[in-house]
Amino acid sequence: MKENNIKNISIALATYNGESYISSQLESFVKQTCLPSELVISDDGSQDHTIAIVRRFSRHAPFIVKLIEAKSRLGYTKNFERALSACQGDIILLSDQDDVWFPNKIETIVSQFEKNRDIKCIINNISITDEKLAPSGVTQLDLIERLCGSDFQYVAGCGTAMLRDWREFVLPFPDCGIPYDSWINVLAKRLEVGYVYPVAMQYYRRHGNNTTCSQFAHPRALRLFHPDFWRWLGGKAPHAFDRARSELQAYRDRIASADGRSFVDPGRLRRAIEKLDQELELVAMRRKIVGLPRRQRVHSIMTLLLRGDYHSASGISSALKDLVGPRLKAAD
Repeated sequence: MKENNIKNISIALATYNGESYISSQLESFVKQTCLPSELVISDDGSQDHTIAIVRRFSRHAPFIVKLIEAKSRLGYTKNFERALSACQGDIILLSDQDDVWFPNKIETIVSQFEKNRDIKCIINNISITDEKLAPSGVTQLDLIERLCGSDFQYVAGCGTAMLRDWREFVLPFPDCGIPYDSWINVLAKRLEVGYVYPVAMQYYRRHGNNTTCSQFAHPRALRLFHPDFWRWLGGKAPHAFDRARSELQAYRDRIASADGRSFVDPGRLRRAIEKLDQELELVAMRRKIVGLPRRQRVHSIMTLLLRGDYHSASGISSALKDLVGPRLKAAD
């Protein structure tokens, strides 16, 4: 094990009733080949032994441990915001309470930032396991690329790391319902300062009580030609175009506010805003199409698909969703 003498590194960990698994995650921090400078834990009012476990760990940890206890429940997004806000490191890594990091994770992430000086945010791949950390043989990036055709939709918060100036830009999180990890990573990708590191750097424990319940987090994610996939598209994946418009507008507003910041290239800023304007237009077009009977949607959907417009909306999955989903009325 070697001490980190290159960067000040923070880990931001959000906890809530995590007594079953948090000890394993904390121990994985101690086993890092490059130790953090501090661990900032924001607890959201745990009613179990999470706080006691953290306090016991802090007495012997080889780095500073800061514990922030809640006076009232914030929810996971605001809890992560509080943890992030308290971090002092030049590099900040986000962590869930129930995963386990591989020993070289921090060292690898630091190296990636040093090799890619323009990068402000990195997401590493994660290996999906069961409750006992038995690997499924599938990574979350595998699932994203299988269903979406690219890594743009990959926004795993537990695998995210960022530089401090990016933390200053992404905070505060908006109140429009965008998950914290999507907000951090999609902004970075849109401004071309984000990077997906394709190698798994941790175990992603699935145990039935995870905050994230996405199909993208399940080792048996629905496949394109499986009957359950079509039932999911037609019923369990309803359209929400009003929400999509709200979220896209939030991204556009924050990106527009980046004008003049030292890390923002004017060309990238312009491209990001133009792309968001195109996506806002696409949402309006899709909303109009799904208002038609299914048989009348085919031509318009094929036109958008062949033109590549669906690439920014989960690809073929969104096209199929528009085709087989229920007809929408005047408002969704």
